[in-house]
Amino acid sequence: MKTYNILYTAIIALIFTSCENEIPFNVKGRNPKLTLNAIIDINSEWNYIFLSKTGKDDIDSVYNATINIYINDELKEQLTKAAPPDSVLNPVDSLYYEVYDYNYKNKKYRTDLSFRPGDKVRIEAFADDNKYHAWAEDVVPKPIEIEKIDTMSFVKDRSTYIRLRTTFTDFPNEKNFYRLALVQKTIYHRNTKEEDTEDIYTHSYNRDGENVIFMDISQDIVLNDGRVSTDSDIFPKAENSYAIFNDTHLNGTYTMTTSFDNPSDYYMGSNSRIDSISIDFTVHLISITEMLYYYMKALNLTSSDSYDEYFSMPVSYPSNVQGGVGFVGFSADTYKTFSIPNIVPNTTGWYGYDQ
Repeated sequence: MKTYNILYTAIIALIFTSCENEIPFNVKGRNPKLTLNAIIDINSEWNYIFLSKTGKDDIDSVYNATINIYINDELKEQLTKAAPPDSVLNPVDSLYYEVYDYNYKNKKYRTDLSFRPGDKVRIEAFADDNKYHAWAEDVVPKPIEIEKIDTMSFVKDRSTYIRLRTTFTDFPNEKNFYRLALVQKTIYHRNTKEEDTEDIYTHSYNRDGENVIFMDISQDIVLNDGRVSTDSDIFPKAENSYAIFNDTHLNGTYTMTTSFDNPSDYYMGSNSRIDSISIDFTVHLISITEMLYYYMKALNLTSSDSYDEYFSMPVSYPSNVQGGVGFVGFSADTYKTFSIPNIVPNTTGWYGYDQ
């Protein structure tokens, strides 16, 4: 079976060799190049642009950098001061956390510019007294509306899951690329007694932050590129971890079916006296650029169980950066939210003893 996995990965890897301007998987022995990375979310109040240099063994820092941002061929902003390494990340980073390399040698530059669907955006970077020069250009995609979401609880193999159905209508006569993401925000409620008083007050706090949670996409034909896998398949498919898809198998209105673990099964009482939990879920339907789609498709491959870093062929990550390496992608999303309120913790705990 391992032989099949290796052959399968090799076939999939060859798909990416047709993409223009690829990032070589192994940069050892090559002259340094400027690395320019950014995912610009037009719904975010601000975004970060990352700069570094390729190196033989590790990435290298850049110095005296300048970033020019053009919108529709007009210079709109010039960035010369990098943000502190421990600065707060922009809201979209939770959706793309694994895409970015947060090496401390990355210099990140914050832009507060507003972008609109259809804008042609060019990001141009100079570094080390203009020794390095790289740029990328792309068009901001149009957001697509979520028309309806439906949820239903179901039981499988003694575990409880939630089925999520997301309905939308694809833009006709266009080449479009999308991503579906589900973000969970957990709020814990507890009663706390003040010292030397009998007053009890309710305190709510967000312990886990906003986390992108795993969805089972195995039964949706669009998320599986037109064919759902079966147990009889000889060649296993790379898992679509990022839930990306294009409109090849869409024709008008479509309802996408995914599922995820019912979180009400997870929580239990503890010494912190958590009395109840409420969870907000946000369904994001994200329009992404073709560049970002193929980059995340490569990430799907390298994170797949069918990929072996020792025996599989190296994966070349597609790049749209001229004069350097990296990628600049744009996204525009719409979202809908639903909640599970008043989850009462299981006071007996997961392992059968009291907490």
